[in-house]
Amino acid sequence: MKLKVIAETLGLQIESHLADIEVSGVGPLDQAKVGQLSFLSSHEYLKHVPSTKALVILVKSKLEDCSVAQWIVKDPYLTFSRVSQLFWKLEHTFSGRSSQAFVESGCEVSPSATLYPGCYISRGAKIGARSVIYPFVFIGEDVTVGEDSVIHANSVLEPKVVVGSNVRIFGNCTIGADGFGFAPSAVRMEKIPQIGTVIIEDDVEVGPGSTIDRATFGATRIGRGTKLDSQVHIGHNVELGQHNLICGKAGFAGSAKSEDFVVVGGNSNIGNLVTLHQGVRVGGGSTVTKSLHEPGDYAGFPAEKIKEWRKSTVFIRRLEATEQRIKVLEDALRKNSSIS
Repeated sequence: MKLKVIAETLGLQIESHLADIEVSGVGPLDQAKVGQLSFLSSHEYLKHVPSTKALVILVKSKLEDCSVAQWIVKDPYLTFSRVSQLFWKLEHTFSGRSSQAFVESGCEVSPSATLYPGCYISRGAKIGARSVIYPFVFIGEDVTVGEDSVIHANSVLEPKVVVGSNVRIFGNCTIGADGFGFAPSAVRMEKIPQIGTVIIEDDVEVGPGSTIDRATFGATRIGRGTKLDSQVHIGHNVELGQHNLICGKAGFAGSAKSEDFVVVGGNSNIGNLVTLHQGVRVGGGSTVTKSLHEPGDYAGFPAEKIKEWRKSTVFIRRLEATEQRIKVLEDALRKNSSIS
């Protein structure tokens, strides 16, 4: 594909001497093959420039003494991700509606949808155009799946779940299981019926092994463009904003909320009723016990602004040495007291 075609497709500017260069694909600097396009977004990778086999490198500013063609763009990493999409398309090994797919009466399945062998589509479900349902997926009653969505093997969509368009749900996910709602009494835990639903908006990805619980009332909602990594747990009545990044094994307790462009690191815990406001970034392994209002980086237990967390961490590491110094001073004072 010629660079001028890529530039036109993505709405980018390109210098005339680069326009007719044709690239065969994309790859990282240290692994790019002859004829491919690569990128440089960090000085840490400058060491790979002299030996790269890439034909063109996306850079933010021109590199001196570089024999490889350079395409200057505002954000090399973002541009590389968009170029990559032009060279890669998800291919499915099967198309059409398998005779071994079980489809109950009263379903609406688009003729262009793909149903793999072994999937189960319950009554009242709707599957949109060009969507793909992999083997051993269970689609519950009255579930809606929009257009161009892919539900990978062994995933479960419980009744009344709503999935938008261009959504990818990877293997072994459970969407719409009961929220963890119980009222304690003197003799037992009384189950609170979970009669709400889950709404997954357009362009969302849900990583393998993740779970999204249905709401007690209303809806648990995953906002447009949000990406969940592997083994993420979203509790009942959680509302995630648009374009969030939730890393592996993070958990949101019931009724927690996030606004747009929030990032939550792996193994982090977001407490119930907590709100993460727009632009908040939570470091991995943190526990958030109260709402975070200002954009920026937070970390720790309980999570606090990262500068304060670093100060606290340094202080705690110095406690043992400080204790030893105090003991030395106490011993010296006792000796001086005994001499006097």
